[in-house]
Amino acid sequence: MLRTYAVVFIAGWVLWLWMDKAGPIGPPQPMAPPYGGAPIAPYGPYAGASDRGLAPPAEGDRIQELQYSVDLFKGGRYRQGFVYLWRRQSWIVAGVITALLVLVGPGIRRALGRRRGRLGLRSPNDPADHP
Repeated sequence: MLRTYAVVFIAGWVLWLWMDKAGPIGPPQPMAPPYGGAPIAPYGPYAGASDRGLAPPAEGDRIQELQYSVDLFKGGRYRQGFVYLWRRQSWIVAGVITALLVLVGPGIRRALGRRRGRLGLRSPNDPADHP
């Protein structure tokens, strides 16, 4: 179980780094204002979060941080929700994912094994085929 937790924890950080970081820097932007001089709307770290009353909670309140992430997920902003939640509560999220894998994993392996046996994909040297 500890090994599964370590794998989930490391995989979560790799996924977080991949999702949170911007892509490669493109060519330099022109110095002229875009759209013929019209101002650009300012966006915070979570674009569109302020229009629905979603504001990040104060630091240190775990329940409010979890609720904010759930609100982001419900709003269809999965990437932002994961990035926000993983950065603040990675050890808890990794523990929950590990617990789910430990509980569901054996059942999935059994189901795949039964399916594999029904399809006749066993090797000819398998001792289970010879009584």
